[in-house]
Amino acid sequence: MSILDKATSHFKSVIENEIQSFRVEEWDETIYFRPTLTWKEQSKILDLTTNGKTSDALIETIIIRCLNKDGSKMFAQPDKVILNNSVDPGILLRIVGAINGTQISNEDLEKN
Repeated sequence: MSILDKATSHFKSVIENEIQSFRVEEWDETIYFRPTLTWKEQSKILDLTTNGKTSDALIETIIIRCLNKDGSKMFAQPDKVILNNSVDPGILLRIVGAINGTQISNEDLEKN
């Protein structure tokens, strides 16, 4: 088995791990997510953050990472406008914090 085969086999086992979940009581909904991202997904979020677009990076995290119980995407790119303008940012921050294993506050956003 080549090093590339070993690397891809390892990543496949990581990405196929049991889906984790986070309950959003205000929405009466459970959000599911995988424990890791592909490099392509990570780079999209990192590029936004690096360019000072922290809010956009958080919304992108929601779109990329939030899944339904069956593993399908909960949100799509067209939902970005609604997420940005019509959804409680405090709840979005809690979701991203739960997914990333961190807590994000409004003060953290204001620093960027």
